[in-house]
Formats: sequence, C-alpha cells, structure tokens
Amino acid sequence: DNTTSGATVTSEKIKNLPSKSVNAIASTTAGLSSVDDGAISVRGSRTDATAYYVDGIRVLGLVPQSEIDQMQVITGGMSAKYGDVTGGLISITTKGPSSRFTGGLEAETSQYLDPYGYNLLSAYLSGPILKKGGVSLLGFRFSGQYRQLYDDNPSAVGVYRLSEEKINELEQDPTVLIGGSLIPTATFLSNEDIGG
Repeated sequence: DNTTSGATVTSEKIKNLPSKSVNAIASTTAGLSSVDDGAISVRGSRTDATAYYVDGIRVLGLVPQSEIDQMQVITGGMSAKYGDVTGGLISITTKGPSSRFTGGLEAETSQYLDPYGYNLLSAYLSGPILKKGGVSLLGFRFSGQYRQLYDDNPSAVGVYRLSEEKINELEQDPTVLIGGSLIPTATFLSNEDIGG
C-alpha cells in the first residue's frame, strides 16, 4: 500500500560521485533535472516546488556533502507526514557522532586553472563524550564548509567595454541632430571604440 516513488542514495555512493552539491547528487535520480543555477526540478515541476528535509525538519539551507549519511529522493506519492509538497522531496539523514575521535579536511581549487575561480574548503571533527563498553552513548560532530566562486558564468570570448573617453563622450552628447531627427550617438560607434 506504499505508493511512494523515488530513490535512496547512501553515503558510499555520494563519496564516489564527482559533485559536492546536494542538488547535483539528487539530480542523479530518475525524474529529476537540474537547471542552470543548480536548482532541482522534479518531474517537470517548478524549482521552488521541491521541499528539503534534514533529519525530519523542513529546512531552506542544506548540509555539506560530507555530512550526509543517506539521502532519500521522493518524486511522487508523498506520504501524509510531508505536507505542502507540490513537486518533489529531498530528505537527508546526517551522520551521527563516531565512537572514536576522527576528523577530516578537504580542499579543492581551480583558482589558477580556469576563469571560474572555484574554491571549496570542508572540515569536520567527531568523537565520543561518554562511552560505555566501547559504545559511544553521547558524542559530538562539528562540520563546516566554505565555498567561493569568482565567476559562475565566464565569457568564452572575453568581455568588451568602451574606453573611458568614449563613455564620457556619450554621457556628454547622448544624441546627435541629423536631418531634423535626434539619433543616439552610440549608433556611430565602431569596432575601434570597443576594447577587450
């Protein structure tokens, strides 16, 4: 009697994926597509119709990829516990504290390799606070992620701009009177006026 459709992605599969974005990981599920800005569309619905839950709580922000233990993507047949979902649902279960002290640091950059200037720094620290018989009864897990993107859409052919002198000329005389008609001065710009 369960009519829910979708897929579940585990932390092992997420670790092997080349993407670090929750939306990009979710878009590997059938029925989902990612648009240019990274937003998710489920079965053709609008991107704002996708709901996100982290550990059972509806959220707007998402957790770093390294903290996802399991991600469930529901594309149809929502159960009653999820209200106000018109598109799809992404439910994330985060990792818990570990029974021994662990930590990790990950850094990625394309700063000097391409015009995007992508930089990502992720770190986590986890461990027990109270143990009994080798099993952690109480523990902690801290994580953080810093992402910087210099340009998310660099031009393939360069950016062209008028010289400062030409801009000043256009501001001083935006139109020219020719034959009794006012014509924009920019109409008479040539390739020599534009620099790359």
